[in-house]
Amino acid sequence: MCKKPIPALGMLFILLVCFLTTDAQCLQPPPLDSCNGTEPSVSDNEILTSGTKKWYYGPTTTLNELTLRGGTLVVCGDLTVDKFHMDSGKIVIRPGARFVVGGGLGYGLVLRGNSAIYNYGSFQCIRNLSLDNNYASAAAPNVIINVLPSSDFKMSNQYLVINNPYSFFVNNGKADFHGVITDPGSATGAVCLGNASQTKMTVFYNRKLNSYTVPVGSACLNVSEFSQIYDSVTASPNLNTCLGPTYYSDSSCRLWGCKPNAWGRASLFRGCNSCMEVQVLSIQFTRFIAQENMEGIQLQWATTSAANADMKFLILRSADGKTFTEIGTVEPVAENLVSNYAYIDRNPIPGVIFYRIVCVHKLSGQKKNSETTKISLNKSYSYLYPNPFKKTFTMNFKAGKKPTSLEFYNTQGSLIHKQPVLFSQANSIQVSLPLNMPAGSYLLKIIYPMETEIKRILKEE
Repeated sequence: MCKKPIPALGMLFILLVCFLTTDAQCLQPPPLDSCNGTEPSVSDNEILTSGTKKWYYGPTTTLNELTLRGGTLVVCGDLTVDKFHMDSGKIVIRPGARFVVGGGLGYGLVLRGNSAIYNYGSFQCIRNLSLDNNYASAAAPNVIINVLPSSDFKMSNQYLVINNPYSFFVNNGKADFHGVITDPGSATGAVCLGNASQTKMTVFYNRKLNSYTVPVGSACLNVSEFSQIYDSVTASPNLNTCLGPTYYSDSSCRLWGCKPNAWGRASLFRGCNSCMEVQVLSIQFTRFIAQENMEGIQLQWATTSAANADMKFLILRSADGKTFTEIGTVEPVAENLVSNYAYIDRNPIPGVIFYRIVCVHKLSGQKKNSETTKISLNKSYSYLYPNPFKKTFTMNFKAGKKPTSLEFYNTQGSLIHKQPVLFSQANSIQVSLPLNMPAGSYLLKIIYPMETEIKRILKEE
């Protein structure tokens, strides 16, 4: 028998219940509404009631007044509404779009239930925003999701207030508030922060146990000046909390039950100016090893949390453990949840080699060094350096063995050049190639009396 379809916001609450039960991830939005430029366009002073869906896809515009009373607004361009009313309904801000709730009404915006804001682009509210319990319920929650890592949510001089168990804020990108207030009636995990997200505010108020959660990866919460906390903020140790140089937590309210600096299991960084500092400072290297193989020296390291696309790892090498030179870079991918990394030094220097990894934030320049690891080459393989080279390169032989000849093949497998190796007492030789040998990639076959070895080399102009 057929079943009636579940309303979209009702389905969202089912997903929320699953999320709060499994703590697996932050709430996800429904499929993104399309914007073809042919859909019904919203008009100034319009009221969008339940079942009505309108789009804005024109040039940058300010409307005088607009009301959502159960309807849907899809923003595909740059839209400001000076006097915006919304007690229920849905707003979708598409990637690259911008929606601004102006301050023309002079009082806060109150979402009373059955309300959702899905921000894929930029959302700014120049009024306090309350997720209210007027008629919010399991089937009609209030949901705000800052969807993408690039999504920007701005209320720099305003408050966001959550006061009931059916209201939720999810940040996967960047969010900026004057303050966030989670009242006693809020749900556990009412504020869910995605991996590598940044949530910034001047003041912080919390009256609910574990109102903040970071189910996957790590997130940054930046409180610059003040907090008033009545219950532990989080059970997530991967919530990296950046407390500003002038920050303090209210202790004058102890008689009324407040708990100054009751951040729970959050990792605290005091005297911190921004989340950019925390992103690198919170990285901890848990493993760093160097192993020799046929390709060179394999470096492997792990961190307590995954680096993101704003960071990079510099690979440093030294012959004496004091003076290090950068030899390579590893770039984490966007939304990377993997905390294991690798790099191959294909041209190791002879003898004892020291390695170090440096995690760098690309914008702030903040750095975090690994411990130094070292390895002694046992010369199970031949090594050549530099590679790439211009005219000559040096080749170190396998331990106790010396090649009889060298053969150079192009990438199509054709033999280009062959030369004998003259025996000497040294364990290395300098190899010079014919002047007319063009620049490019070659396979070098190193021929020993009983075996062969193949290396890839690159000749530069």
